[in-house]
Amino acid sequence: MQKRKKFFFAFEGTNTEPIYFNGLFRSLQESSTQPSIFEILLFSRKKTSKGKSNPKVIFEEMERHLKQRVLVQDITYREIVDYYFAIRQPQIKGKIKAIAFRAAQKILSERNLKESSIIEHSVAESIIADLEEYCETQLSLTGNIDTIAKVFENFNCENLTYEPEIDEVCLIVDRDCHSFTENQFDLVVAGCEKAKFHFFVTNPNFEFWLLLHKSDCKQFLEKDLLENKKIGKYTFTERMLSKILSGYDKSNYSFDTFKDGVEIAQTHARLYETTLKGLKFKIGTNLPALFDLIKTEANNTA
Repeated sequence: MQKRKKFFFAFEGTNTEPIYFNGLFRSLQESSTQPSIFEILLFSRKKTSKGKSNPKVIFEEMERHLKQRVLVQDITYREIVDYYFAIRQPQIKGKIKAIAFRAAQKILSERNLKESSIIEHSVAESIIADLEEYCETQLSLTGNIDTIAKVFENFNCENLTYEPEIDEVCLIVDRDCHSFTENQFDLVVAGCEKAKFHFFVTNPNFEFWLLLHKSDCKQFLEKDLLENKKIGKYTFTERMLSKILSGYDKSNYSFDTFKDGVEIAQTHARLYETTLKGLKFKIGTNLPALFDLIKTEANNTA
């Protein structure tokens, strides 16, 4: 049987980017009428580089783990739920899939858990049991998932084995000249080229990409964006995003706020710098290339 391609993602931020991309990939999955054709896996750096957000450190940690062929990471509830639907309930599609995902979110919420929470063995079993009961009684779907221990075993064997010949690795970081020096930038670009990793940068930071969902940002001065001055806890882009949205918390927001603007953001992004070489100094992002990559892969394997 042909192996399924996997996309491994590593982020500079521990909250903002994972929230966005978890929501994005869930949205893509829910809107698809086809079974998942490749796996999306978000790399956790909680154990490997906690407190170290420099892109050079993230690249080195990612490279080290992938050279071992197996990516060691914490498993989140989101990933276990994804596994459940992809492997045990592949018949769930379209609107039914969306209903089932919302049920999983409700089950987690009732236990004061978030999708990004690290899974605990004892609690996971009851969550899967409740999810199975819901699918069977409310959606007339039966799947009979294995014990949670078997799920963990399968998850690690099937999803976390890195196959460099077919898999893709994507690093997503901020340019932030205050913490990511020019020399480090060059080293990471060269390292990614050598390792055949995809390197996605937003200058000045990820909030600029979020702003592009709501505006072309031409109302802002270029020097203000590039400097991205921090006042108190918030950078310029964070303050502008909060102003447009009437409030913004980078660690606690919903992808739904930006869901309808994904295509618009890609269009707006092309008004700015989109090349890695140019992003070293200029405002912009090459994230549209990530969407092109995923679309190309979906078309090639459909």
